[in-house]
Amino acid sequence: MRKLFVAGIVLTATAAWAADVDKTVQQKNGWAAYQTELNRTVDKVNGTCSSRLSASYDKSTYTEFDPLQDRTRSACQQAVGTLQSLCATDPGKQAVQKLKTAACE
Repeated sequence: MRKLFVAGIVLTATAAWAADVDKTVQQKNGWAAYQTELNRTVDKVNGTCSSRLSASYDKSTYTEFDPLQDRTRSACQQAVGTLQSLCATDPGKQAVQKLKTAACE
C-alpha cells in the first residue's frame, strides 16, 4: 500500500473510528461543510489528474472539534489540492493516479 504524508495528512486507505466530535448540531454542520469543501478540492484534483481519489477527515484524531475555531479545513484542502500541481508532469500524474483515498488527520 502506498502512503504519502503531507502536512499531517495521511493519504491511504484507512478505516476510521469516529471520535465524539459531532455531538452538537453546530459540529455536525461544521463537519458536513468541511467535507463538502474537501469534495470540491478532490473533484479538481481528479479532473486534472484523471484520478479517482476520495478524501475525508479522520474524526478519530480529533478529541474535540469547534468548526468556528478549528483550522483543519484549510490545511487539509491545501495538502490535497497540492496533488493537482503534481499532475503537471507525467510521472507526477501517474503517482497521483495510484492514490485511492486521503484521510486528513
